Amino acid sequence: MEERALIDESPIQNQTILLVGFNNHAEECQSASSDCNIVVCETLQQALDILACEPVDHVFITIQEFDEQVCQFARSIPRLAHQPFLTFCGTPNNQMGAEVRRGVQYALIPDILELTAMISMARRISNVPHP
Repeated sequence: MEERALIDESPIQNQTILLVGFNNHAEECQSASSDCNIVVCETLQQALDILACEPVDHVFITIQEFDEQVCQFARSIPRLAHQPFLTFCGTPNNQMGAEVRRGVQYALIPDILELTAMISMARRISNVPHP
């Protein structure tokens, strides 16, 4: 079963968005939305530290591939008190994504342009199974 991300009409204003690894694009993302609280960090470990003490609604992570560190991060999400929705940004070239799917809902988008468009449109991504 293939998965695809669809943009729906649900507003994300007043939500907290955590950007992981988007340091070069942080200002661009923050200026795209005035009604979201955008938090930026560099590493997955910093993201886990933030998620452990702050409620976050949506986490965007830039990835090259679904490596063990990314999978471990994703598997930690169900253990959090406030579980954010995950969106991976990139075009991973490996099949480890199946490992992430176990118990974790996530979406995959191709690049930063789609991310900033989503934030500026103030819409949320939802994960929809596609036959």
